[in-house]
Amino acid sequence: MPLAGSARLLTSVLAVLLAAAVLAAVPPAQAKEVDAFPVYQGQVSCDPVAKPGVLAARRLLLAKFGGGSGGITRACSSGGLSEHKEGRAWDWSLRASRAKDRRIAKRATGWLTRSVEGEVAAHARELGVMYMIWNRRIWRGYDARSAWQPYTGENPHTDHIHLSFTWNGATRRTSWWAGSPRALDHGPCPKWVGELAAPWKEPNLSPCPAPLRRPVANHRGIYRAQEGETIARVSRWFDRPSARIRRWNGWPAQGRVEIEPGQKVRVRPAS
Repeated sequence: MPLAGSARLLTSVLAVLLAAAVLAAVPPAQAKEVDAFPVYQGQVSCDPVAKPGVLAARRLLLAKFGGGSGGITRACSSGGLSEHKEGRAWDWSLRASRAKDRRIAKRATGWLTRSVEGEVAAHARELGVMYMIWNRRIWRGYDARSAWQPYTGENPHTDHIHLSFTWNGATRRTSWWAGSPRALDHGPCPKWVGELAAPWKEPNLSPCPAPLRRPVANHRGIYRAQEGETIARVSRWFDRPSARIRRWNGWPAQGRVEIEPGQKVRVRPAS
């Protein structure tokens, strides 16, 4: 072989070896971290305003798969509890009686619930989908490994896929939008047993305490104090300023007041 040919061959071999060495030195790409499995977060407040994460997910899924939109919000006076009343549920209009719509639903739900690099229901978790209902079946993200289960609710959901979102998903605080998972948003916390919480304002990273049983005053605005009662607690329970509680009960404007168990405490002005 001529000298020039040998040189070219040697150069080519060295180039291949160098390229292989460079590739070996580059660490493999890190797998994208996927959001944790959701917890169930039912409706606790009245805030029927479409949340940004739900709007974004709707745009994404309609563009990717097609179908129609059946709406996000619902009046708080309509029916029972529903995440629609917090603007974090969407009805994806598809009819189980139409072959085309069934194909769309199969592709879409399959994409949401499939495993990616070993992560079960990766895309649903990345978008913050809490659960889905379609054609008499329900898929629960908080029990994702159990797959689809029979659904026996009053509405069979044969004309739409219902998607409910976690608070992280509803507010676009998931890895799909933020690039990485965010801390769990526990959502609004009901203060009183049997009453709704105030609408969502900002992420709540602390678990909600158990709601309190609202104390009751009689028709004259008199409340019987409990053990360990304080003006601050009475003020909080009855949503009255401490200064007014003091004035209505003839207590000093400043300083500690000892309140005995069973003592009558006025929580509104005498009529």
